[in-house]
Amino acid sequence: MLAIDGTKIAAVASRKQVMTPKRIERINAAIDRKIADYLASMDEADRGEPAAAGKPADVAAAIEVLKAQKERLQAQAQEMAARGLKQKVMTEPEAKLMRTPHGHAVAYNAQTAVDAKHKLIAAFDLTNEGNDYGQLHPMAVQAKEAVGADEVAVVADTGYSNGEHGAQCEQDKITAIVPRPETVNPKGTQYFSRDRFGYDHESDTWRCPAGETLSLYKTSQTKQKKEYTSQACGACALKAQCTNTARRVVVRHFYEDAREAMHRRAIADPIWMRRRRETVEHPFGTMKWLMAGPRFLVKGLKKAKAELALGVLCYNLKRVTNILGVSALLGALTLSQA
Repeated sequence: MLAIDGTKIAAVASRKQVMTPKRIERINAAIDRKIADYLASMDEADRGEPAAAGKPADVAAAIEVLKAQKERLQAQAQEMAARGLKQKVMTEPEAKLMRTPHGHAVAYNAQTAVDAKHKLIAAFDLTNEGNDYGQLHPMAVQAKEAVGADEVAVVADTGYSNGEHGAQCEQDKITAIVPRPETVNPKGTQYFSRDRFGYDHESDTWRCPAGETLSLYKTSQTKQKKEYTSQACGACALKAQCTNTARRVVVRHFYEDAREAMHRRAIADPIWMRRRRETVEHPFGTMKWLMAGPRFLVKGLKKAKAELALGVLCYNLKRVTNILGVSALLGALTLSQA
């Protein structure tokens, strides 16, 4: 068994270096106010009140500096829009502003897969993706190759609940055990959640709480989802508890079956999530203690990954020392060098 988890580790850059379209708008508005103040003071000086402003040449120079700053901000906003970026860290572009347990920070997302028998880190990676949604299959494959097993089971938390990755794991002889997040209605808690609807595989339809059938009416290949609805919604007695739109729509992902299979394995026995915590969270705590921060000391994804690799190596050496003892470890290292 392998346990997979991720943690955010702060980058060198600070939050002050993060530029977003909203922040650029706020800075531009502040610059416009300053320029307006300078122009107003120059108008007062022209009316014979020189004490209200500095020297005209100094004021004009200050205005030009502000205008140049505004042009640079506009260029940054245009570049971000052209590249489809929602944020950019000016001094470390590969890092991103991410949500952490202690608020938001400029960080990278460290991934590990830990072997449950020896508590050794079998595989690791570093990414600038803010969530773990796309990490299940690549981390599972990397760890499976590292332990040299024909078949493995991997357990992870709800952040890894990705049906497509679950299907890919199954093809690679990896049994994924991942609970899905609690199902809620994004339109409001007063409406039925999707759990109140029953899906029938044979007819590819849903049965709503009122007993009506929701049939397929739209398929999106790009978003890999199907949408179902019913013409009976308009006259339904339970409509007020179901939706505030003309018809209730239920969405089903192409890989929903694989996602549900991972979820059923996870909830079948509570020991899986307990073993996940006991296996994968301790190594992160140890590595962060070794980093004494934790914060990377170098900039850029490639260099930060190398720094993480040193942390993984240190952890694994400490762990092997506890398992084998110093003498056996030195003997094994001497033998490998020979």
